[in-house]
Amino acid sequence: MRLVLGIVSSNSDFNGGCDFALVTISPHYARQVLARMKALLGLAQHDDSLHEAHYWDFSAQYFEFPADEDLQEKLEAAHDTYVELDEKCELPEDLFQRTEYAHMVVEVMGDQAEVSWRASPKNASLYVETNPVPQSIIETIACDGGEVPCP
Repeated sequence: MRLVLGIVSSNSDFNGGCDFALVTISPHYARQVLARMKALLGLAQHDDSLHEAHYWDFSAQYFEFPADEDLQEKLEAAHDTYVELDEKCELPEDLFQRTEYAHMVVEVMGDQAEVSWRASPKNASLYVETNPVPQSIIETIACDGGEVPCP
């Protein structure tokens, strides 16, 4: 599944050209994320000061708002949450931004977890972070392949 996620910047006036992130989440990758979520939730039961864990991860590709009106319309809802991008929908290569220090953030939210991705635009002293994806969506993607029993 290809998700386009909205972005929040650590600098409210500048995001380094990173308006959205594209994250491709295969069933295999979703199971890996889910395992991290469950491990963190297990640890959080014994330590209430544990809030989040960071993993080096370059899965998110950050890009700027496209000029194409049809594409703008498809992505509009991603500002507040995320949208699923059809496999046939191609984003122009020149929209993508170079980033560094990319990682996945798994955050404990009560008895559930959520995942987001964070990076710094190249040569910028700020970071951008995607809107979170709830554990329930990751579980759905993990089961989507059908080849492995659902966790």
